[in-house]
Amino acid sequence: MPTALTTLERPGVTLHVFTASEDNYLVNSLICELPEELLVVDAQMFLPDAEDFADLIERLRKPVTRFVLSHNHPDHFSGFEVLCRRFPGVPVAALRGVIDYVETLGPEVMAARRAEMGSLVASRAVVPDTEQLPGEEVIGGVRFVFEGYDDAEAESQLVIHLPDQRVSAVFDLACRAEDHCFTVRSSFDHWLEVLAQVQREANGAEVLIVGHGAPTDLGALDATAAYVRVAKDVYAQASGHEDFAARMKAHFPQRAQPKWIDLSAMLLYRVIYP
Repeated sequence: MPTALTTLERPGVTLHVFTASEDNYLVNSLICELPEELLVVDAQMFLPDAEDFADLIERLRKPVTRFVLSHNHPDHFSGFEVLCRRFPGVPVAALRGVIDYVETLGPEVMAARRAEMGSLVASRAVVPDTEQLPGEEVIGGVRFVFEGYDDAEAESQLVIHLPDQRVSAVFDLACRAEDHCFTVRSSFDHWLEVLAQVQREANGAEVLIVGHGAPTDLGALDATAAYVRVAKDVYAQASGHEDFAARMKAHFPQRAQPKWIDLSAMLLYRVIYP
């Protein structure tokens, strides 16, 4: 199944956004190519995609100095089984909440996914070994601003701003305006507060990198907020996961990727958990 690559040339850094196929949920992984090193974020869900992503990393012919896991969902951490084998010794960084989640629930998550999908997914969960602290950090001469948010789309979520390049990577906190969102938690009000805060901190960024699909712009934050407001109301009315998914599709008939809402509704109603 074909993957896609979007390369963004910005001052001091080249960003490579590797996107899985539509069948594989358009999961994104990100390479920040700096003058002498690579910082790599997220590792794909399916192992063949992770192998293709690792091939891309190798072709850049620069050392990976840090892997980063943006949040605690398996479609973003399963592939670290491949990346850590292909690039041994590279630290895997994440927020403390993400580390705790993967350490505690990761084995159960991967066992459940492997029972469902077989060898397409990892046999184990790689627990991040380095805490990614929020704050500003200069890496390879480029300013990175790391921010952490709890209890929004995920239990714990990293956002990365490159203010001098006018790029923000928000991963699954937002979705493209053209697509359904993954609404896997019922903390809708707090999610809306986080989106408003991220909008302020993005400070007019020109490019927004999300967790699924091609890079977009800051309009995706407003579009996601509109989606979350509807999801909050629908959740209060729906009788279960199938009703929730049907109502969301009816509210947003123009949005692509309807299977995303089918899956996330099962997570939201704990039909599938974790």
